[in-house]
Amino acid sequence: MTRITKLIAIIAASAGGAGVMVTTNPVNVSANTKFRYYKNIKDRTYKVTNKKAVIYSNGKIKHKTGAKLGEYGKYVTGYYSSHVTVNGHKRVYYKFKTGSNHTGWVWNGYLKKVSNKSLKTTSTYNPYASSNWNDESDFARLSKGKKFTMNLSDYRKGFLDTVNAERAKRGISALNEDPGLNNVAQKRSVDQLTNPTHYTSDGKIAFVVDAKAAGINYAHAENIGNTTPNMISHGLNSDLDYDKNAKINVVIDSSYNAGKAEVLGYIYDDADSNYGHRNNLLNPSYNVIGVGGSYVPESNTVSETVWNATVLGTK
Repeated sequence: MTRITKLIAIIAASAGGAGVMVTTNPVNVSANTKFRYYKNIKDRTYKVTNKKAVIYSNGKIKHKTGAKLGEYGKYVTGYYSSHVTVNGHKRVYYKFKTGSNHTGWVWNGYLKKVSNKSLKTTSTYNPYASSNWNDESDFARLSKGKKFTMNLSDYRKGFLDTVNAERAKRGISALNEDPGLNNVAQKRSVDQLTNPTHYTSDGKIAFVVDAKAAGINYAHAENIGNTTPNMISHGLNSDLDYDKNAKINVVIDSSYNAGKAEVLGYIYDDADSNYGHRNNLLNPSYNVIGVGGSYVPESNTVSETVWNATVLGTK
């Protein structure tokens, strides 16, 4: 999740009309971005939680610089905010400055507040001085040099093994992988690359439309989200370091672990969506599942990402 990253849950009633619950977290900014207003914020130091985060050149969040946040070190100072709407959802971006006087705009979810107590109190302390992404990270140490490659079968297995283990802990029967729902979910994961929402361009619930087109009448719920490979997932956030205070520390060096991390993010780091993702995955009335995963490699304009779509139902 994660995922970036970046998660959404929806439930559609199976009969009659559709009862919908939608909650959001970050998605990649697209052309459908509307500026709302600027706001001053108190200057403070933030730790970078995603070194691959895309940087924008101005507060209108229209132009990507081509640089990635991690290139400037582990810490930045946030001092101004831009409030925008992306695909109908409100987002906040912070303007930051670095110890080398670089500036830019980045989604505030990729910045973690650093408490004064965690900083050295001497007047000579400089949080940028020891920042070096080339130092061996926890990810590099734990992955032992292994790098992520996308394999859909492994990704689905990691997802299904993990969600069924979580259901078993709670005395809930296992979900069965359904080929038809797999196809719907895979199409929906591809859709996220250009339209990271639950809806079609004409406002219909996309997974319902796709399931109906495939002759499926038992699809009832959908989760969508994403994870960042070659990082350690802590749920919604990911970075190169192990966090002993986090509930989740999954080394995403394989497709299996990417699927595992997505499930754990949905279940354990879902407060911002009122636990809609968790409730979908742990709903005892669902007995079949389809899992989709689409990989986007890193480039000058996007971060390396695996987009997830999960469709659940009852047969």
